[in-house]
Parts: sequence; structure tokens; C-alpha cells
Amino acid sequence: MPHQPERRHRRPDVELRQQRRELERQWNEVVVARIRGEFLEMPGLRLTAEQVQRLCGVEQTICQLVLESLVDGGFLCRTPGGAYARAIDGEIPHPHPTDTELSRANDRRTN
Repeated sequence: MPHQPERRHRRPDVELRQQRRELERQWNEVVVARIRGEFLEMPGLRLTAEQVQRLCGVEQTICQLVLESLVDGGFLCRTPGGAYARAIDGEIPHPHPTDTELSRANDRRTN
């Protein structure tokens, strides 16, 4: 009788690790979609990592990894104050009024 190679079966621990990795990948996709959705739904939104974590109900480490991934991917950016914002929203300018504009405003109030 010819010798047949032994069939190798995956060990249960290997299968469990693969299943766990697949679940983690799916969970990360859900978290990414959730965080992206919040920023898409509210243009101009600025949130710290802690605020994103509370808003989306995400564990701190996962939240930080997803935020960094979204920054690396160009969807989010960090503001000078450390908040996260959509990259296309950029920094919202807060122009300071010129002395002339302040003077005109004061003149209107006194007249």
C-alpha cells in the first residue's frame, strides 16, 4: 500500500488566533466607520482624543490607533490645540479685527 502524506489539520489555537484577528479587523472597521461618520455628520467638528473616546464609546488604545490611522490616511488632521478635525475643514480662522475696524465699531456705538 502506497504511503500517503499525513493530512495536516489546523490546530485549534491557530484557528482561534485567525478568528480573533478577523474579529479585530472587523471591529476596527466598525470603529473607523463610526469615528469617520461623526466627523462627516458635523462639519467643523473639533474633538480631543478623550472626547472622541467618550462620544463613540471606544476603548482608549483603540481610539488612539484609529485616530492616528485617520490622520495618516489624510481624513483627519490635528489642530495646534491638539484636537482632531477633518483635514478638509482645516483650521477655522479667527481673524483679529484691525484697529480701523475696532474704531468704526466704537464710532457706531457712540453715535
